[in-house]
Amino acid sequence: MIKNEDLNDLLIIAGSDNYPKIILEAARKFGIKNIHVIAFKGETKKRNLNLADNISWINVGELQKMLNILTQLDFKYGMMVGQISPKNIFSMKLDDKAKNLLSSLSILNAHTIFKKIVYEIESTGIKILPANYFINECIPSAGVLTKRDATKDEYENLKIGTNFIKSNSNFDVGQTVVMKSGYIVAVEAMEGTNKTILRAKRLAGKNLTVVKVPKINHDFRFDIPVVGIKTIHSLIKTKATCLGIEADSTVVLNLDKVLELANKHNIAIVSLETNT
Repeated sequence: MIKNEDLNDLLIIAGSDNYPKIILEAARKFGIKNIHVIAFKGETKKRNLNLADNISWINVGELQKMLNILTQLDFKYGMMVGQISPKNIFSMKLDDKAKNLLSSLSILNAHTIFKKIVYEIESTGIKILPANYFINECIPSAGVLTKRDATKDEYENLKIGTNFIKSNSNFDVGQTVVMKSGYIVAVEAMEGTNKTILRAKRLAGKNLTVVKVPKINHDFRFDIPVVGIKTIHSLIKTKATCLGIEADSTVVLNLDKVLELANKHNIAIVSLETNT
């Protein structure tokens, strides 16, 4: 952890959803005095940026413009938080810098692209911090989080799902696998966790086990496993019975409310020690 006195200014590159708001609140609580946000038109919600001192709005794909802003700021530390809608990957207009970045990659996936973007950002002198830097209290350690523990069959599902995600790390597929009776029902692609769970319900019905864990050598600077109230609502809607996450790496937003809701619907949530 960086000392408070060494972290007065913070750059936040903010995507969609409410995660940027949570990080802004946590950064202020930490004592950050000056926060500059780079936000994306059509993606970032302005209402989530009320605690920012300054906001620079750019289009998705304007990499050179973003790097120019970073150079002018002369900040030491930054974070990348929130998502970019998958549809923008195929429809965004790229500047020459972004085109050259993509053409330099032999493998195109989220990991390789964002890792290269981090490299470009850090070449301006800004160190990118893990996207969970200020919210350790939202990251559970290993153990059963709910009143109900997982059953023997659910634990077997969790084991198979976790092994599948870890063993397929090189393909940079999503972090979520949905299991039933030892079978892999659905694997997350670009649609996100909640839609993956709903797809699994259409395929296999109720009594699903959901596994959400990061891949091996996961880069937490730009991709954090996150679950929250919306995740639990998806489990309730599909009548899923168990959720497994990885200990000490998964952010659980509104943890108390998540557990209250899970307990009400007899859903087991287990924070797994995966040893990876």
